[in-house]
Amino acid sequence: MIAVFGSAGERDTQKRPEQGQIAGELCGAVIITEEDDRFEDGARIMADIAAGAKKAGKTEDKDLFIIHDRVKAIEKAMELAKPWDTVLLLGKGHEKCILHTGQKLPWDEVKTAKGAIKTVIGKGSE
Repeated sequence: MIAVFGSAGERDTQKRPEQGQIAGELCGAVIITEEDDRFEDGARIMADIAAGAKKAGKTEDKDLFIIHDRVKAIEKAMELAKPWDTVLLLGKGHEKCILHTGQKLPWDEVKTAKGAIKTVIGKGSE
C-alpha cells in the first residue's frame, strides 16, 4: 500500500505524529502532502506527520516522501506503484477545494489521480 495524505491546519496537532506512525507501520510507502493548510505552515504540518512515519521506520526519499504540492504527491504515488499495489488517496477525495492562506483553491482528486495515471503510463512508453 502507498498512502498519500496530510493533516488539516489549525486542527488537532497532537494526532499528526500518530497518523504518520500508523501509516508508516501499515504502508510500504508514505507520501505526506497538503490537506487544507489554512494559515498554518504546511512544512510544519508535514514535519509533524513525518516524525511519526520515521518512528515507524520509514526513511525519507526511500519509502517516505514529503511533497507539499498535492498534485505532485499523487503523481509520485502513481510512479511508485507496481502492479497489484494499492494507492490510498486520503482526506480530500470528496472535497472540491483546498484551503490555503485564506484562499479556496479548486480541487478535483479524481481528475488529478486520472491525470497522474495517464502521465505515468505515458512516461512508460517513451
